[in-house]
Amino acid sequence: MNEGRVDRKYVLSSQEVERVLAEVQSLWSPDSMAKGHTQRYQTDYFDTDDLSLFHAARRQLPQRSKVRVRYYLDTDAAFIEVKSRNRRGETIKTRQAWNGRFEDAHEFLVGALGGSTGLVGGLIPTARTSYERTAATIDAGGRMTLDRNLLVGHRAFTHRFGDRTDELIVLETKSPTQSPTPVDRHLWDQRIRPVSLSKYALAVASFRPDLPLNRWSASAKRLRTNP
Repeated sequence: MNEGRVDRKYVLSSQEVERVLAEVQSLWSPDSMAKGHTQRYQTDYFDTDDLSLFHAARRQLPQRSKVRVRYYLDTDAAFIEVKSRNRRGETIKTRQAWNGRFEDAHEFLVGALGGSTGLVGGLIPTARTSYERTAATIDAGGRMTLDRNLLVGHRAFTHRFGDRTDELIVLETKSPTQSPTPVDRHLWDQRIRPVSLSKYALAVASFRPDLPLNRWSASAKRLRTNP
């Protein structure tokens, strides 16, 4: 998989999500790949010992990447992925099947990370996230996902993403161009704006509260200890 797209994230309460979905129901259809069903994901992130990938994203370097293994828990599929941001602000994602052997992914990682063999050699498991995703196709172009029950941590899921009385749901639009989707425009009309949110940054914040988070600080304040 290799795609360029523009992602926008919104944080909504469960009540807000139901209202928004009802208001834009003519703009989207259940995603055919997921058959409109919720899928359970677990993601393991890899970084260097000094968290160089995290800090590159925190400083918003023009070109930056994440390395992760994503497990599709309902189908037992797993892929190692490199998700990069280019100078145009587009997200590029490449992946290959994961067999649990990091050495078998070495060539793929070197290619996806621009030939950086030193970086690949220094990657170690760093953080973990879990959530439930529902996907939809936006009829005018692009996709929309809803992520519920977001849990984060280091080796265990120690924190959840939510307010004190309600879970928070991450609605994300994925546009094939720089132009916003009709769903984005509707949200903006309702004065709901995109937020800076990184699931990896939330996971790092859960066990490294000493690190600066920059634009992710507001989102990290909504982490709660997972009972």
